[in-house]
Amino acid sequence: MTVNMIIRRKGDHEDPRLEALRQEGVPLLMKHGALSHRFGYYQSGAHAGQILIVLSYPDLAAHERAMKSMASDPDWTRVSAAVDAIAPLQESYLTVVTEER
Repeated sequence: MTVNMIIRRKGDHEDPRLEALRQEGVPLLMKHGALSHRFGYYQSGAHAGQILIVLSYPDLAAHERAMKSMASDPDWTRVSAAVDAIAPLQESYLTVVTEER
């Protein structure tokens, strides 16, 4: 069952510093087990203009392994801290896909 980690951040999705950090960070996410990385922004609603990131993992066990291994990766820790300084985390949650068609 695919697990999606959905992340909402406050910040300017067009900030060029975020693009540079994605160039460095996405390969690190993949190295630690992410299947995909999607980046965008909320178009409407209460969070309009805020940043949306969706990371996919093959299953919950892979997600848990990724979280543990990233916590001890100095490259990821540095990139993550830089992102937090530019676009503070607002919320993060997991969804589990039980059926795909």
